[in-house]
Amino acid sequence: VKKQATDCAIECAKLLEDLGYFVAIYGSEISVFRDRLNVHELTSFDLWVAKYSNNKPSLNCGMWQYSSNGKVSGVNGNVDLDYAFRSY
Repeated sequence: VKKQATDCAIECAKLLEDLGYFVAIYGSEISVFRDRLNVHELTSFDLWVAKYSNNKPSLNCGMWQYSSNGKVSGVNGNVDLDYAFRSY
């Protein structure tokens, strides 16, 4: 199942790139990148890793979503907070 999910993610990402889009693959460090995908096959794409803790992800990633409890004036409810390791 991991092989099929990984192959699907790669094919979808390539299709989007062929259409001119920049692609990052999003998921949680554990339930997606460890348990559901073969992360070592995704090195052609940036990873956007969700990990809600004070410790940055162990994966090499372009962006880290570290919280879902952010506040923005004018927005009702919480927003996600991210840290970019690259200049997008």
